[in-house]
Amino acid sequence: MRVLLTGTAALIIACGGGGAESAGGALVRQLGFAERGQWGKLYDELHPELQEVIPRTLYLSCVDGTSISFDDIRVVEEYEEPAELPILGAVETTAVTVQIDGDRETFHQIASDVGWRWAPTPDAIVAYADGECP
Repeated sequence: MRVLLTGTAALIIACGGGGAESAGGALVRQLGFAERGQWGKLYDELHPELQEVIPRTLYLSCVDGTSISFDDIRVVEEYEEPAELPILGAVETTAVTVQIDGDRETFHQIASDVGWRWAPTPDAIVAYADGECP
C-alpha cells in the first residue's frame, strides 16, 4: 500500500543544493527516509531556517505513525523555478518531477550551504510555525 505524499507532500517540498548530488538524487534519498520511517533523518535535512521555527519534537510528533511506500521511483525532469515560501520568502528552487509507481508529482529542492534541503508545503509551514500539525 502506498500513502503518497499528501501527508508527505505536506512534509516534503524538497529544498537543497549543491555538491555532487543532483536535486533529483536528493529528493529520491529523502523520500527513501520517509518510506523507511526515518523521520529524524528527514528532519535533519529540513531547511536550516525552518528548523529554527519548526521544533524537531513537533515535527516528529506530527509524522508519528505516517507511512509511505512505493515500488518504483524515478526522476523525470529537473528545472529551475522560483517559489515564495513562508519564513523563507522568495527562493530559487530546483523543481523535480518524479514518477512514483506510475504517478507523477513535482517537488522543489532548495540549495543551501549544507546541501540540498527540503521545506514543507506553504500551508504546512504556517501550521508548524503555529505549533500545530498540518
